[in-house]
Amino acid sequence: MTTSENIVSATSRAVVGSSVSRRLRKQDGKIPAVVYGLGKESLKIAIDAKEWTEFTKKDIQIIKLQVDKKKSLDVLLKDVQFDVLSNKTLHVDLLEIDMKEEIVAAIPVHSHGTAVGLSQGGILTQLEHEVEVSCLPDNLPEFVEVDITELEMDGAIFVKDLILPKDVKVKSDADMLILHIAPPKVQEVKEEVEAATEVEEGAEAVTEGGAEKSKE
Repeated sequence: MTTSENIVSATSRAVVGSSVSRRLRKQDGKIPAVVYGLGKESLKIAIDAKEWTEFTKKDIQIIKLQVDKKKSLDVLLKDVQFDVLSNKTLHVDLLEIDMKEEIVAAIPVHSHGTAVGLSQGGILTQLEHEVEVSCLPDNLPEFVEVDITELEMDGAIFVKDLILPKDVKVKSDADMLILHIAPPKVQEVKEEVEAATEVEEGAEAVTEGGAEKSKE
């Protein structure tokens, strides 16, 4: 992955505070952000909201910031705060990085294909949507893709099953469950009822047998 096409313009800001941030968003069409890292004091900036919206449509993590049309910074997206009602971005945290040093980042996990288990009545559940990896910034994948076509009922995909580029190392627990084809709830309830019935019938048989012996 390269930052050559992932350029975002930003302006530095000296005044901070909740009221200033609200004005930035409402009047100026900007998003307040902070750049941390590399042993320097954090940098307060403002990003154009429309320009940022275009980036949120992609799985982009590494960005080249052009600050005040003078300074160029390579940064890693660390955290984004959203408005839960409008889903608009409220604030962005960025981490300055050295493109020659390895980074640790979380990348999305995407599935494709139609699992065999779905035609068997199973329910596809994705328990984890991201996996943590380490690599050089230019080698960071936008996402990792999983083919679930052959996943049958009760089948599962773990972190250790993911296929990543050779220059990318997985940091997440190898046994962490990513995807699972679960039996339908109705079937589970039916099996539980049947199991409970068998236990009750077994208990009744034991009781009856004990009663007959006591009569003798």
